[in-house]
Amino acid sequence: MKQTFFDDEKLWQITLAGTTFTTAYGKTYNSDSLRETTKSFDSEEKASKEAEKLIAKKVKSGYQKLRFNLDAPLEHLCSLQTAQDQNATTLSINEDCSEAFIE
Repeated sequence: MKQTFFDDEKLWQITLAGTTFTTAYGKTYNSDSLRETTKSFDSEEKASKEAEKLIAKKVKSGYQKLRFNLDAPLEHLCSLQTAQDQNATTLSINEDCSEAFIE
């Protein structure tokens, strides 16, 4: 499960896979600011519960969940706000951010 959230300036993404999850975060238009952390747990249930706590905390602090599927590395989200504003269902971006395909 991968979920991506954003606010005016920042992105936050969580990827849950079994007993671990990875969070990636950084400024929306600055790929140099992107950081990742991974945490492991004793069980899938514990990992899932902790991920849900983090998601709730982000939403409470003002982050919005993306309304579309993300088909691009997090560091290439130069068209994020445009896609969100257009109520996109899918956003694909080529690696140098020169083209975004918004559906």
